[in-house]
Amino acid sequence: MAKEGYLFCQDWVNAKGGVTLRGTGHRLNIDIADDQSRPSIAAVVTEQLISQNHDTLLLGPSNDATASRAAPVAEQHQVPMVSNGASSDGIFNNHYHYLFGVLAPRSRQLQGVIDMALAQNPKPVSMAMLAASDSLSAEVFNATVGYAQGKGLNVVYGGGYTSGVNDLSGVLGAAAGAGPDLIIEAGHPGESVRTVQQAKQMNIQPKLLAFSDGPGTAQFTQDLQAAANYSVGTTQWAPGTRNRTSYFIDSFHYSLAFADQFGHMPDQYAAAATAACLTMEVAIERANSTQARWVRDALAITDLDTFFGKIKFDDRGANTAKTVYVEQVQAGQTVLIWPPEVATARPRYPDPGWAKR
Repeated sequence: MAKEGYLFCQDWVNAKGGVTLRGTGHRLNIDIADDQSRPSIAAVVTEQLISQNHDTLLLGPSNDATASRAAPVAEQHQVPMVSNGASSDGIFNNHYHYLFGVLAPRSRQLQGVIDMALAQNPKPVSMAMLAASDSLSAEVFNATVGYAQGKGLNVVYGGGYTSGVNDLSGVLGAAAGAGPDLIIEAGHPGESVRTVQQAKQMNIQPKLLAFSDGPGTAQFTQDLQAAANYSVGTTQWAPGTRNRTSYFIDSFHYSLAFADQFGHMPDQYAAAATAACLTMEVAIERANSTQARWVRDALAITDLDTFFGKIKFDDRGANTAKTVYVEQVQAGQTVLIWPPEVATARPRYPDPGWAKR
């Protein structure tokens, strides 16, 4: 999906006349190399792309693990890199001079869920937080607990589990035993499915079950059927997102054109890749050059309203201006419910119970 997102951007830019430098359009050519989503290969591939190409500017890699290995290589060679997959604050806290990421930082992944829940009636007063054992989930856990407490929520339970575990009943039962209004999980899609399944089996019924990953994917709804309803998740982008745009096309027309070109709708990964590519294009045109230092400086002051959301980097290169959207499964369909200005449906809260799903 990331590759298709890049190719869509390449074709769109070239169809409008290419990248404009000193009044002349130049064709955009994206040389794509496969790092197999493996960190060790990502470092090698980045080195090869830089050494084999003149005036290289980098896009990607597509996840945090590979970005953590590619970023130091780009930094060493002083080559700007706009990542469509880096979101870990751990990466950006290195304060690389040449790394920029279009995703909202991972630490902000669940803030919208808290804001949405606190806007409901009856307003929740307590929450329990679960997290997988990997470093990214721990980032989300710590940031979300701190944010929730700052908003006045009483965090009555916080517990972890081993990533990929099949039985979550122990930690789930302990969380439910504390009597929270909200149960929120920072983990992975498979774990969110198992959490819903076991919560149903154990008749655990908070006012809201929310996840960093899972709800919003076709697999989640397919695996859980009616039990998926009322579950809340987060996403960096969805086709229905109604963002104000100052450049490029809006989400609706992007989705239509993407589907026409590739035969299926784009997801958040394709959209992030397109956004990264567009950000690099704008930086080149504003720098009026492909010189790495000038492009880097143009990236540092980028302020774009795009179909993907706001793109504006802090002094670490992280896109702290970006909104993370909240989704909910309603009647078997995933809808955007937060923030209100982009929502396609209202939140359904509180959860009416398993029997009414």
